Amino acid sequence: MIQLGSIDREAIAFQDDLDRVQVEPVPVLLRLWPFLAAALLAGLIGLAAILRVDVVVTAPGQLAAAEPPLMLRPAASTRLDALLVRPGDVVVAGQLLARLDPTQPEADLAALEAERDALSARIARLTAELEGGVLAETGPALAAEADVLTERRLESRTKAEALQAEIASAEALIEAETGDGAGLREQLSILREVEAMRNTLAERQSGSQLAVLDARLMRLRAEADQRAHESRLAELRDRRDRAIAEHRMFLTSLKRSASEQLAEAQPRLQVVEEQIAKARALREMADLVAPRPGVVLRVAEGGVGSLIPAGNPVVVLVPTDVPLLAEIGLRSTDAGRVVAGDPVSIKIDAFPWREHGQLTGSLTEVGHASYRAQGASEAQHPAHVALDPAAVLDNLPPAATLLPGMTLSAEIHTGTRSVLSTFFEPILRGLAEALRDP
Repeated sequence: MIQLGSIDREAIAFQDDLDRVQVEPVPVLLRLWPFLAAALLAGLIGLAAILRVDVVVTAPGQLAAAEPPLMLRPAASTRLDALLVRPGDVVVAGQLLARLDPTQPEADLAALEAERDALSARIARLTAELEGGVLAETGPALAAEADVLTERRLESRTKAEALQAEIASAEALIEAETGDGAGLREQLSILREVEAMRNTLAERQSGSQLAVLDARLMRLRAEADQRAHESRLAELRDRRDRAIAEHRMFLTSLKRSASEQLAEAQPRLQVVEEQIAKARALREMADLVAPRPGVVLRVAEGGVGSLIPAGNPVVVLVPTDVPLLAEIGLRSTDAGRVVAGDPVSIKIDAFPWREHGQLTGSLTEVGHASYRAQGASEAQHPAHVALDPAAVLDNLPPAATLLPGMTLSAEIHTGTRSVLSTFFEPILRGLAEALRDP
């Protein structure tokens, strides 16, 4: 081997390649590369320990309205006559969605209106009875009640006249009997004087005892006639008083009966009026109209002509004039890593985020109960995300808009961690599991 010191540096260029490589000094960069590589590795490790990256939890979901869906349903069992929308249709407020069979509501309304007319006519007739007015015949019900009023007035007038005639007859008999009473009293007085005179004459031996007895007999007969007169007079007065009381009771009973019937009819009329208002509302509900703009979520099964039970929805409408929110499903392994208030980035599947951007929002709540979706292998927790009011997508087509039910992917930002921990976490977790006894 040729030593560097035994060869002049100027002669190195004239040596063989092998000798020249052996005697030439090693370049500085070649001698420093291990140190540079170590420094680069140390720098990368330090940079990885300093740099932070976002920790993101992803979850699928869909857009939903902030208010629950509107369920348009019949109040009673009915038949579906027409269905004018399908799931997914966008409707405006006031748009006709479906028609139900109006036969039953119209029949109920007609029956209630007939009952109302009858009650109104009865109340008018009772009021006329109490006030003595006239009932105008402006309809079938009023005409019937007018006939009833005429018959009742004729009946009451006939009975009242009969009672008044009985009272007048009793008064006439009382007056006649009272006139006879004066003569009877005078006759009795005379007969008593005659008897006294007969007794005086008999005591003086101027008259016979037979005359005395005859005078006494006449006096006793007159007293009996007087007592019979007083009894007849009392009976006639009692008869008159009974007729007067019966007449008053009859008039009072007429007013009381009319007042009681009026007191029963007026509240019943109010109840019927309320039932008519409900029946009219039910009849109007035969035409199912969208109360606000929205998207048809689902419709009744069976189609036109099918029977819709009471309370079953015919059309389920998701309103579009309310703020939207995102309903997402968090995996149970991620549910403990998020808290309410975490920022969320939302990518709508219908609008690619690279072209239209993303929506932003914040996590509002995480459900405590978990569920397992059909076909899913892992349990999920429901969660809601409130969208920022100012968040909009860019470059949307003219007729395109966000609709409830659109699927999405949500990225929940739960914090940051270093790049180094990102690399070492799976390694450390694997080592911890490998070193643990099964």
